[in-house]
Amino acid sequence: MDRSRLLLIFALILTGFTSRILPHPPNFTAINALAIFSGIYFPQRWLSLAIVLAPLIFSDFFLGFHSTLFFVYLSFSLVALASSYFSICLSSPLLILYTLASSLFFFLVSNFGVWFADSIYTKDLAGLFLCYVAAIPFLKNQIAADFIYISIILIVKSLAQTKEKSFNLAKN
Repeated sequence: MDRSRLLLIFALILTGFTSRILPHPPNFTAINALAIFSGIYFPQRWLSLAIVLAPLIFSDFFLGFHSTLFFVYLSFSLVALASSYFSICLSSPLLILYTLASSLFFFLVSNFGVWFADSIYTKDLAGLFLCYVAAIPFLKNQIAADFIYISIILIVKSLAQTKEKSFNLAKN
């Protein structure tokens, strides 16, 4: 693996970690964007999973482990794996739809986990519905973060590729 690819992997993991550790609005992190990008950009599924799970695990050592951890990790892992199976080009308009769908998927899975694992809500359809309704403000933050972070990742990747191409041209 070349140096620039290793640097990208490290930068992605660091971005995910810091987006969770630094103060932020609830659910406004880079993790879902990392899942989407790594699943599309890295053909090795184990690597895309590592890029998503490493910042989650490392940051949870500082933030604390919780009862819905399994659902959160599962959701982001499935987004990364699904991204690797779909032939979504990083510049495709389908990326917008996929980003929105993955935000909604995380919302559904993680809040099902809240309903299932915590004792806040009654264990019936009314409790599940109430859980989803109460989580709507978190969904807004999730969608905003996913679009902002995927945009930043794509812009930085494009700038890095442009700089690398000009460096290689100047070198020759």
